[in-house]
Amino acid sequence: MVVIATLGACGGDGDAGGDGVARDGADNPEAVDSSVRDGGDPGDPGRADLEAALLRLDELPDGLIDLGLRHSGVEVCGMRTEMPESFAGNQFPAAGAAFALDDEPIVPDVFEKIVAVPDGTGAQVFQRARGLLDTNCNSGGEVDGLASLRATELAVPPLGDESVAKRVTIQHLASGTTVGVNVLYARAGDTIVAVGVVEPDGHTDSLVELATIAFDRATTT
Repeated sequence: MVVIATLGACGGDGDAGGDGVARDGADNPEAVDSSVRDGGDPGDPGRADLEAALLRLDELPDGLIDLGLRHSGVEVCGMRTEMPESFAGNQFPAAGAAFALDDEPIVPDVFEKIVAVPDGTGAQVFQRARGLLDTNCNSGGEVDGLASLRATELAVPPLGDESVAKRVTIQHLASGTTVGVNVLYARAGDTIVAVGVVEPDGHTDSLVELATIAFDRATTT
């Protein structure tokens, strides 16, 4: 059986992944503080604007289908969302998309998520996302039949105010199949974009091309 793990599929902050590891960054002194949890009007762009900025099927390589995930997208590693959509029940606008070569992939071949966080909190939320990306993808944790084996740094051109790129290796436990996913997270002000692409090891061309399109559109909406 193949598995897709959806973003936000689990409970609120402080939940643990399937390996019992806490995923809220509570032990990280640089985790988002109460000014992010409690403050700020989500404002514009709203969810509809973010959805309009998502990658489109006609911009992607031939043979992919749209999996129809618009409100959550797809998580990179484990049960917790590396790209948070809320703190303490206060949500901010988010949109996601996922594409694959068939309708039952282990992980989508291309996925994207955009979040627009409260004014002035972009750097804090990005730091939290970076920490969760490192923690979750290197944990070896097993969730929904998938194991996140490791995450290694990728050398790609920077985007926006700050960005981070990783190659994440995920194993489908039932079959033993491993998948390498290149992911890039980039921030411009209070808008954060994550893009992931399944590519052969040592290749980043598709990630760079699609992440640049996605980031430029999301940050000029």
